[in-house]
Amino acid sequence: MRTTIVTTFVGLFAFAALIACGGTGTGTGVTGASGELSAVSPSASATPAETSAAPTTAAPTTSAPTSAAPSPTDTPAATTAAPTQAQTQAPSTAPTEAPTQAPTQAPTATPTPAPTPSPTPAGTPAPNFPGPVITNASGPVPGGFARFGAKLVDGTSGLPVVGACVYTGPPAGCPPAHYISDSTGFVAMDLPAGSQWQFTVQHPAYKSLIQVPVTGGTTPTLTMTRNP
Repeated sequence: MRTTIVTTFVGLFAFAALIACGGTGTGTGVTGASGELSAVSPSASATPAETSAAPTTAAPTTSAPTSAAPSPTDTPAATTAAPTQAQTQAPSTAPTEAPTQAPTQAPTATPTPAPTPSPTPAGTPAPNFPGPVITNASGPVPGGFARFGAKLVDGTSGLPVVGACVYTGPPAGCPPAHYISDSTGFVAMDLPAGSQWQFTVQHPAYKSLIQVPVTGGTTPTLTMTRNP
C-alpha cells in the first residue's frame, strides 16, 4: 500500500514539471521591429525539450509481517477421548438372614372324655311287709337312750339292701312293729342305754340274719347273702 502511494506521487510530480516546462516555451512572445507582438505558434514538429526527471528512489518498504488470521471455518479436529472403563465393582454379598423360627404351637390337649358312670344297680326292692313301719331314728338322741344302727349291703355287689325288715328279738316273721332299711341300706333305732340288743334282719331275696349283736352308739355293716 505504501509503495503504491509513493509511486503515484512521483508520477504526478513528473507530469506537473512537464506541463510547467511547455508553458514557458510557448508563452514567450517575440517582439519585432515594428513593435508588434508576434505570436509564435507552436510548430508541429517542435520537439519539446527533454525533461530529465530526477530519479526517484523509492523508499524501502518494510512490509509488516502478516499473520494469517485463522479461518473461521478451520474447526479443530475433535479429539476422541478414549472410553473410560468403568470400574468393576465386586458383587456385594447379601447378608444371610437367619431363618425365622416358627412359633412352637402348644399341642392341643386331647380332651379326656368323662368316664361314663356305670349305672348303679338298684337295690333289692323292698317287700311289702304287713304292719306299721317305724321311722328310722334321727336327730338328737333322747336322754337315757342310745342309738343303735346298722348298714345292710349285698354280699356279692356291695350294694345297699333296701327294704329289709329289721327288729329286735328272736325271729318272728317280721312282726307288725318293725323298721325298714332306707335307700342306703341304713337303719337306726333309739333303745334304752346300758343294754345290748340283737338285730334280726329278714328279706325275701336274702338269707335272714338272726339275732346279730349290736352295740349302742355304733353303726356296723351287716352283709347279706342272696338266696340261691
